Amino acid sequence: MNKEVHKMNFVKDESLKGNTVAADIETGNYHVFLKNHDIERTLRIYRSLARLSEDAVKAATDGRSSDFSILTDRMRPLMSYIADNKVKLSSFIDNNDPLTSELMKKDPKIAAVTSKLRQNIQAIENVRETMGGVPFNPLFLSSPELSNAFIDYKLELAWDFEHDVTIIIGLDDMRLVDYLVLRGQKRFILAGGSVEAQNCKSVIESGGVLYKLEDCSPLLKQGGVPWFEGRPMHRFTIIDVGEQRLPTEKISDLAMAIVNERNNQWARFNTINRGDSIRVINNLSNMAEYNQTSVFHGKFKGRSAVIVSPGPSLRKNVELLKGIKGKVLIICVLHALKELHSRGIEPDIVVHIDPADLKERSHSKNGKVVSLWDEWITGNNISSIEHFVVCSYSKPDIFQIPAKNVMWMSCGLPVGEYLPYEVFDYTRVGGSVSHSCFDLAVELGCSSIALIGQDLAFSEKGEAHSNYSKLGVLESDRIKNKMTVYGNDVEVKGWSGNKVISNNTFVAFAKSYEYFARALEGDRVQLFNCTEGGVYIEGFQHCKFEEFIKKENKVEYQKTIGEILSTPNIGCENQEKVIKTKKYIIKQRELVREVANLLNIIIPIAKKEYCTEDDLKKFDKLQNRLIKKMKKNVFYSLGLQRDIHIFQAGLKADPSVKGQLGFHLDFLKVVRDLNNRFRFSFD
Repeated sequence: MNKEVHKMNFVKDESLKGNTVAADIETGNYHVFLKNHDIERTLRIYRSLARLSEDAVKAATDGRSSDFSILTDRMRPLMSYIADNKVKLSSFIDNNDPLTSELMKKDPKIAAVTSKLRQNIQAIENVRETMGGVPFNPLFLSSPELSNAFIDYKLELAWDFEHDVTIIIGLDDMRLVDYLVLRGQKRFILAGGSVEAQNCKSVIESGGVLYKLEDCSPLLKQGGVPWFEGRPMHRFTIIDVGEQRLPTEKISDLAMAIVNERNNQWARFNTINRGDSIRVINNLSNMAEYNQTSVFHGKFKGRSAVIVSPGPSLRKNVELLKGIKGKVLIICVLHALKELHSRGIEPDIVVHIDPADLKERSHSKNGKVVSLWDEWITGNNISSIEHFVVCSYSKPDIFQIPAKNVMWMSCGLPVGEYLPYEVFDYTRVGGSVSHSCFDLAVELGCSSIALIGQDLAFSEKGEAHSNYSKLGVLESDRIKNKMTVYGNDVEVKGWSGNKVISNNTFVAFAKSYEYFARALEGDRVQLFNCTEGGVYIEGFQHCKFEEFIKKENKVEYQKTIGEILSTPNIGCENQEKVIKTKKYIIKQRELVREVANLLNIIIPIAKKEYCTEDDLKKFDKLQNRLIKKMKKNVFYSLGLQRDIHIFQAGLKADPSVKGQLGFHLDFLKVVRDLNNRFRFSFD
């Protein structure tokens, strides 16, 4: 995690205003961890929570406020985990839920335990709420007991100290930050107040991150909530400790704006990360056999590119592409290809870097259910495509499509440094395939880049895509649901200065383009939005596509685009990459075997009903050896991120030997599953 403390400078933006409705954070789109727990781990989590809740209630009854804070803090990560993954308390007492019968077989007492846990949680919430009626007073900070009681109230019982965000308004006393750091809080936003970011040394020393804003106004704007490295927050708390407190209405507006920005961040995060970084392992052979797009880097200096997306306005100007074929590099997202082919237009490069399996995504066509593979791959004349670009996270079978030349790019999580051969990681990831097309055009050296079909808004008829990019009924329903997850409609500034209807996700995509534009200032890359519809994108010149083409046609070039693409910069021959890959795979096979052997010894120890001192010493020794082994391949840590969180929370929640070994066992089982996956990939 980035340990720097940041001073944020925001660009003022009045173009994206409007009333937005928050998306439902409980929907599956916001889950980053496992959705389905194995039975043993589920039981272990609830038993730990039941014990902690009993102790917390007793501490409150006895007046031991410090112990109450400590115990509820141990509960918070577990409560956060089960809440985020929809492991509901009701499922344990609902006889109609299949999970209930399975759990009852394992532990007939679980329903009673869970029922008592619910009562305890209510009692804990009552204790927390008692502080809610007392306005914050700076004198609280002189008393650890009062400060912690105040923090108990402000932090939900389901709170993730690692990822959830504390927003403090008008802070003049740094002790509040210090108290929160002691509780484990990692992410902070300070808005206003006299406390300076660089003075919050406790945050830096704890490995946390803190952003300082001059006031609350940036948080009320689209794109105004700072980004934290790693997964976004699920929850946030607003603590107003300024001399003049904000009105309730202002706090409500602030909370709504932050909710919407949180949803935008989740939309981008899921798009980037849903490919699963471990998938790169499955593509090692493909990546060695096929060229990277980097073989064309810098080849298009002084030339222009057009990024073609499937927005509803594409039909307005798509025919004009015929007039610049051969002069301007035409990069098309796969979803827009049928629109071009229907008009006899062949793009120079087609890009599909979405890691989703097209064979598993379906829609309705002529009364039949067809997959997107059938629609976009089989249903298109793929054999006519000169250059088809996939990604290192793609399903391996897409490398074998019948295009004339298949290449790949590494976009999303940067993993190139961990692979056996040189890989260029693209970093301009904004959440959609078109962003990667843009990133590619920049690295190819294009001096100007134009966007068409990049509406990021609905047409007057409510369309989200151009004619030949529309999908059938089933897919339309899926998209409708997806849009609901990403946030309801929002009115924003349009391409021609009018108002158009977009949504939170599309607005986030537009914001990514604006960020790219700011980052490219001074690089002499001209940016044009020739979509002739949709949203207005700051940092781009807005003009008709016809005007852009007129400018391009005035320039004479010695080589056609096709001639440039026929002469790639081949640095490392594919045969050399194949040899390096084979050596890497042999080495990893041996590592997988060693990890498997250690697991076969460690797991039985953790399963024992009773462990002697010798058992525990042996367990610690072997587990340390296992950790050292896994550190030799970074993909172990990447693949285990989703489970490390609950593992660490469990160890804090249950200090007993049995509890510690239990959570270790849960984690080791996940390691074994991952190791088996690696074994399959390296065979």
